[in-house]
Amino acid sequence: EADMNTRQKGTGEMPWLDVKFFSADLANFEPFLDVDANVATDAYMSQEEQMNYKYHINLGGSGGTAWSGTLSKLAMPGVLFHHETLTRDWFYDEIKPWVHYIPVKMDLSDLREKFEWAESHPDKAKAISEAASIFFKKMNSKEYMEELYFKYFAHYLGDMVNAYQPSLDGSETVEGIIEHYAANGMALEQLSSCDHKGCFADRYEKRHYSFGSYDVSL
Repeated sequence: EADMNTRQKGTGEMPWLDVKFFSADLANFEPFLDVDANVATDAYMSQEEQMNYKYHINLGGSGGTAWSGTLSKLAMPGVLFHHETLTRDWFYDEIKPWVHYIPVKMDLSDLREKFEWAESHPDKAKAISEAASIFFKKMNSKEYMEELYFKYFAHYLGDMVNAYQPSLDGSETVEGIIEHYAANGMALEQLSSCDHKGCFADRYEKRHYSFGSYDVSL
């Protein structure tokens, strides 16, 4: 739209926004190109090239998020305009609007407003970019990933372990469970054996975790 409006004015000025879909086969976009809607390009831009730009945007794909695209752009110099959709990735609670990114509505209706804010507040935009880069470095550390493991996985795993109720008469066995699933076309493999002290497996190193009111051995 920005590109078409600029061309209609005939001033020769660059559009305020130049965004295109990348496709190795532009034939996929012929219906748009046939009506002079220049929405696609076959010129691939590497992450190294993207790092030279002041602004980045991540748009949710078919799953609703940009997934790794969000993380890579948080790591780059430049501030991220983050497309906020109804779909969220697991780490979204770790990043905050106006701290690590500039939020953009799902329909992108406020994108120009947010762009103009960033242009008129370069120091604040730079601070957001720097906070995002610091967050990515922290997230990429072993210590922080272990913290996130406890926060997003081990806690819920503990709930599942504590909620499990074995058969009181002892009739339920691991072998019986494996046979039941095998009869229904699903092959299971026993990887470990557990007792009141923990879980053990020859192929894995035993690790014991304590967190909150939970005590789990893996």
